[in-house]
Amino acid sequence: DGITVTIIQLAAEGAPAARDLLLAAAGADTLRLSNIPDDHVFSHVLRGLGADLVVSQHEMCRDLEAAPPGGSPPVKAARPR
Repeated sequence: DGITVTIIQLAAEGAPAARDLLLAAAGADTLRLSNIPDDHVFSHVLRGLGADLVVSQHEMCRDLEAAPPGGSPPVKAARPR
């Protein structure tokens, strides 16, 4: 949009290459990346460049065979009519 560069996916071998890639991609514009794991090389480089974390994503899973919280019995699947 001329103001923000949004990156969907990127790759680099090592922190120096990651830094060069991010700086080249952003130019003078704002850079937006999504779903970069906290322990990924790009996260470390972005923090070093002073980037702000705006949103954090957490993945959760649930065992559908287990009883729901509160001790209620598991929900039975609906039967076709």
